[in-house]
Amino acid sequence: MASPASNCQEQGVGLARLTSWVPLLGTLRHYDRSWLRGDVVAGLTLVTVAVPIGLAYSQLAGVPPVIGLYATILPMFVYSLVGSSRQLVVGPDSATAALVGAVVAPLAVDLQQRVPLVAMLSLMVGAISIVAGLARVGFVADFLAKPVLVGYLNGVAITIVTGQLSKVLGYSASGGGFFRLAYDLLRRLGQTHWPTLAVGMAALVLLAAGRRLAPRVPMPLVVVVAGIVFSRLLNLEAAGVAVTGVVPPGLPPFAFPEVPVADLQTLVAGALGVALLSFSSGILTARSFAIRGGYAVDPNREFIGIGAANLAAGLSQGFAVSGADSRTAVVETAGGRTQLAQLVGAVGVALILLFATRPLSYLPTAALAAIVIAAVWRLFEYETMCWFRRVSLPEFRLAVITTLGVITVGMAPGVLIAVILSIIGVLARASRPRDAVLGTLPGQRGHVDLAEFPQATPTPGLVAYRFEAPLVYFNAAYFRSRVERVLGEHPELKWFVLDASAMVLVDTTGSDTLEEVRRELVAADQTLAIARARGRFRRMLQLTGLAERIGEEHLFQTVDDAGEAFAEADRAR
Repeated sequence: MASPASNCQEQGVGLARLTSWVPLLGTLRHYDRSWLRGDVVAGLTLVTVAVPIGLAYSQLAGVPPVIGLYATILPMFVYSLVGSSRQLVVGPDSATAALVGAVVAPLAVDLQQRVPLVAMLSLMVGAISIVAGLARVGFVADFLAKPVLVGYLNGVAITIVTGQLSKVLGYSASGGGFFRLAYDLLRRLGQTHWPTLAVGMAALVLLAAGRRLAPRVPMPLVVVVAGIVFSRLLNLEAAGVAVTGVVPPGLPPFAFPEVPVADLQTLVAGALGVALLSFSSGILTARSFAIRGGYAVDPNREFIGIGAANLAAGLSQGFAVSGADSRTAVVETAGGRTQLAQLVGAVGVALILLFATRPLSYLPTAALAAIVIAAVWRLFEYETMCWFRRVSLPEFRLAVITTLGVITVGMAPGVLIAVILSIIGVLARASRPRDAVLGTLPGQRGHVDLAEFPQATPTPGLVAYRFEAPLVYFNAAYFRSRVERVLGEHPELKWFVLDASAMVLVDTTGSDTLEEVRRELVAADQTLAIARARGRFRRMLQLTGLAERIGEEHLFQTVDDAGEAFAEADRAR
């Protein structure tokens, strides 16, 4: 019979496992009642922003406005249960919604026909994300270089704004990429519908003024309310101003979407890009707010949390969602401390769908387009591009190339371009890493880079060389060429000391290269010594027999130890 102590221990383990899968339980166990008011106020404030954003971003995804509200309710609820961030708000995101629209637009022209397509895409994104989280591949976020992300979002911002301008001008765009949209925009300027333009410009001015003069006021909500009121009073629809139309009341229907089998292949390819973009956007936002809040987020758990939110979006007929930085900032500013704020927000949006959809039918689409333009233009990081240009021209060029790729080949291939450029950038830096020949400073211990410290001097007969990267198959030839160059510059060499402090790893190709260097030195009656060989690097030396061939007496803790051993051997000679 189990003892009470063992039962308590088993219950504790079970509760810990449950909490790891439902982090909200851990939050509630340590919830401070003083947080409740802030969470409720933040949740209600979130509703005022989430509703207009959901309606507006439906235009980016190319679906009826109500779908954006469907993509808001259940995903927020589910993420608040399983996400590792206490503050991250998930929901429709401009870049993700635009990418969803780019994926499904070629498959269906009618907005209603796209609904099951975007829902199936959401399910695929959710499944891919959950599998990635369980496989612990959250580290992929670290491979997305900042210049590539900045360039991608800049391209998305330019493309989206160009596409939304036609709605502000009062005519339907023909579709296509950036250049086609820009050409169509210029060609049809004469068809501008002036009442629609007046509505769109008024909304843009109101949003800009509110952001500058009243940053705490939810200006998208103000624009929505003002648009509905003036549309009703002035009968704008009769004047030719397009309005949202009927927004069906009621909670989202729960069903598994049915799509043609022929479209599944296109959706799977698009889902990979959407999943990567959704996770990358979400984890960056979650990490930044976690640092501010003094807690940590788990990238793999975020993959699962965002994946579960997307599954919820697909089953409730919504489009793919991601972490929303602007709404997360709104929640934090309003005093939200925990996931309860997002739960309150989800309930609030659901109540609006149940009881307050009729006024939304009078909302001018030009006002929604203005909300999209104002929100998306903030994605364009002009100051960051200027900073790249000032401090790192290669990174500036990488950002520009990514931007051009997005506006040239489209947003869906743009994600692939972003990933490929990030990986190429990592491999390029790792394949041609920095290296240094080391020397000593008068009266000081330690070895320093001779290029950085001109007053330092090399030790006669000894070359200390540092290679600042793991030695693997794609940089082994470069390492060999650099070593040969150094050897050629020091014909009086007796000892070659390799500082392995940055060489945390060596593979079989790298160990073969080290063996070739050792043989070349031995043939010239010279000695190879290695300093600071640790961890996997040292273990590989032992497994391949290199440590034995080099000699344990030539493996040193520091470069200084190697220098002292060389000096002693030189005196003996």
